[in-house]
Amino acid sequence: MDIEFEARVKPLEYKVKAMSRESPSQKAGHVLDADLRSHRSEALAVTKAPAPPQAGTERPEDPREESITQQAEPMEDLELVTLHDDIPDRQVCIGTSI
Repeated sequence: MDIEFEARVKPLEYKVKAMSRESPSQKAGHVLDADLRSHRSEALAVTKAPAPPQAGTERPEDPREESITQQAEPMEDLELVTLHDDIPDRQVCIGTSI
């Protein structure tokens, strides 16, 4: 199974603090907007490309959805037999034709 990837250049923007000795906000403990410099970087983002459809890969049609079939009938005549006289609710079907 071959996996195809496509590469895109994704721009990344971030701000960093200016590292200069004469920055007035370094002593105050907080960073002023004047001390921030905006940097732009680019990174290569690799993502999985959608595979083109190939012949024979479509999902096959389900024939069960189109036609409604009747339940299967037994091949021979069945007779209901009680297993024991003390337990009348226990019954089984037995084929009677030989």
